[in-house]
Amino acid sequence: FDFGRYLLTSSSWGDSQPANLVGLWSEGLSTPWAGDYHININMQMMYWAAHALGLHEAARPLDSWFEALAERGERTALCMYGAKGWVAHGFTDIWMDTKPVGGSRWALCPTCGAWMALQQWENFRFTRNDTHLRHHTLPLLQGAVTFFLDYMKPQAPNGTLFTGPSHSPENSFRVTNDDRCQHVSLSPSIDSSIVFDLFTSFLDACWHAGEA
Repeated sequence: FDFGRYLLTSSSWGDSQPANLVGLWSEGLSTPWAGDYHININMQMMYWAAHALGLHEAARPLDSWFEALAERGERTALCMYGAKGWVAHGFTDIWMDTKPVGGSRWALCPTCGAWMALQQWENFRFTRNDTHLRHHTLPLLQGAVTFFLDYMKPQAPNGTLFTGPSHSPENSFRVTNDDRCQHVSLSPSIDSSIVFDLFTSFLDACWHAGEA
């Protein structure tokens, strides 16, 4: 437990960059996975405990990081999907690359940025910082919500909105009479869960900010 606290606080504090995939430690100049940010679960896991443990200062580097990510993500949303708002996929780096990087099995996950952005809602839930909520968290969530309202399309007779093509990170499945592994589908369960959480969190944030 204490070792985990040490790993986060030594890699992410104050005005530093957020903790990357391997933290500060590397045996050489080239780090595993280029020392980037995996926002398809790894980065989320690194910060899940930050506010619960009172390590609010360890989460502060995410503020400026998200501002830069969302700014680049607006360009990706427009160029790739013709959508407003912002989006980020499975991997990014210090240059804030928000387009899919790598094969579809790893990278084609348009909900990953929104999933990571929910960490900022956790910031408010623990700190009750109204200023941070209004000036940082709410615009961030609103941009993600705006993207999905543009991006999702009805794919069922009842008008149900679907995401996709998309994938559940590092997951695969087989279809009937086909032994080959598939990775891409419409509205994988992870997308439905994240979009639901995003929209409900945004409504809660609006209510707390007095904008509901």
